[in-house]
Amino acid sequence: MLVTSVKIDHINGNINMLKDKFISHAVLILASQVVGITKIYNITYSDEIMVTIKALKSLDVQIKYEDGICTVEGVGIGGFTCSKSTLYLNDPSIYMMVGSLSTCPFISFFDGDCHLNINEIIKPLSLMGARFVLNNNRLPMALIGCMDMLPIEYIVDKDEIKTMLLFAALNVCGTSTIVDNTVDYDKITPILKHFNVSIECFTPKRHVSICGQQELYSKDIYIPSDFFCTLAVIAVALMVENSEIVILNVLLNDEIKSFYQILIKMGGNIFFINKRQNVLGAEIADLLVKSSILVGIDYLISEELSLDECLVIIVISSYAHGITMLNGLLRRFIDKRLKNLINGLIKCGIRTEIEGDNLIIHGCSGNILGGILIDACNDFKVAVMGLVLGMISDSFIEIKNIRKTSDFIAIVDFFNKHGAKITFA
Repeated sequence: MLVTSVKIDHINGNINMLKDKFISHAVLILASQVVGITKIYNITYSDEIMVTIKALKSLDVQIKYEDGICTVEGVGIGGFTCSKSTLYLNDPSIYMMVGSLSTCPFISFFDGDCHLNINEIIKPLSLMGARFVLNNNRLPMALIGCMDMLPIEYIVDKDEIKTMLLFAALNVCGTSTIVDNTVDYDKITPILKHFNVSIECFTPKRHVSICGQQELYSKDIYIPSDFFCTLAVIAVALMVENSEIVILNVLLNDEIKSFYQILIKMGGNIFFINKRQNVLGAEIADLLVKSSILVGIDYLISEELSLDECLVIIVISSYAHGITMLNGLLRRFIDKRLKNLINGLIKCGIRTEIEGDNLIIHGCSGNILGGILIDACNDFKVAVMGLVLGMISDSFIEIKNIRKTSDFIAIVDFFNKHGAKITFA
């Protein structure tokens, strides 16, 4: 699939951001395994979420959706009953469900429209005691669960596998340790902590240890906006002239506050307004973002910063006036996604240098050439950064090798609704 993004005049208005689908799926599946009733606020009732709800209902979980609130009556850890039908699931819920059902003493059948590497699923769960039956390493597949699964220590480099193993470990006697080599914003451990899962995170090696077979109890939760998409929208509003947006109901967590401080250093006109508490007492605000004269900075990449923030900072630095030095970036992240983005910027006329572990970006003062083809390599976040580049470049940006997922269609529709001119070839 080929997508074209072109320069826009402005982006304006009040914006309700896309809700985080990954967290929505994870919360539904976790809430199904606690004792008691959990209320989930701000969840998007999309087709994919409905598929996950249908699968959970087939496992005898009671779920209701009314007035924007999803109510889940949990069955407890290990309390799922055998489904009488095949569980048809999508990414990322299939990973979560396979992990959760691997410790249940019955056979579960899975199918779905998923882009997954079956071997990445089978290998660690087989080491723990689960068994699988399938043809040619493709769906459909049968999972033969084991109620006496063994704890595991395992290295992961994908969020989906990390989440799958953490969900499996919830019903495993003993402590499992996941060595987390993922580079994205960590979404799953805060959710587990919210439900009082016995979990510890160690830095800088990013070991995650979880003690299983602990009784968990219900706790209402609020689904935040998609963090990466929020960053992308903020970047567009800062760089496109004559723009002014208000992003509504932003959860004021440490990640958004940290990113806000970086943007302030770069000269961003960005303000938290109308601070208040949501229905669960968490601090939220509206985020006012105006087009800005942005400048380069000298910044040390901290252990807390994820690749999500770094990708957006790199694009903003390319557009800004002056030089940005991102110290320690290449020590933290040696990632194909990062290389693809930098290569795209170089094609756009942006001068970059590497000194040791540091990335130096020579900003072009708003004169990004464009007129290039970016290979997204089926990576959602590279594709989104390509869309952003197209909106601020003098000429078009074409992006190839994009996986046409519902997430990507949603962000394209979202940008087009707010003034972008993104087209599919």
